[in-house]
Amino acid sequence: KYLLMLPSWPLVREHIASACERSNGRFSEDTTYSLCQSGHWQLWVVWDEEAKKHMATITTKISEFPTGMRAGEIVICTGVERSRWVDLLDDLEEWAQANGAEVMQTLARKGWAKALPAYFMSHVMLEKRL
Repeated sequence: KYLLMLPSWPLVREHIASACERSNGRFSEDTTYSLCQSGHWQLWVVWDEEAKKHMATITTKISEFPTGMRAGEIVICTGVERSRWVDLLDDLEEWAQANGAEVMQTLARKGWAKALPAYFMSHVMLEKRL
């Protein structure tokens, strides 16, 4: 398993489109592509070299709060066979820390809480369409 940061949009496009459909209008393929191209977001690909298989697509960014605190943020994380690659998120935490982040955060579906026991659920986002 490898976690790669590379420009591979054709490889990840289907994963990104699927994640954008579930974002309730927060992201689109075009905005995600633009943010990755500009360097505001990072595009990570989990690749299983042995199986020659694309396992996951992840986008990240560094957010800065008004206090100056920086956070590494997983914006999109989607893929297959999560148990085979979830440990690679440690690499993203190291990347975030190397970029000045004090915390790592993600807004995710509830099932991720079980997959990331080192993370605690500090808030729950509830949403109502107006």
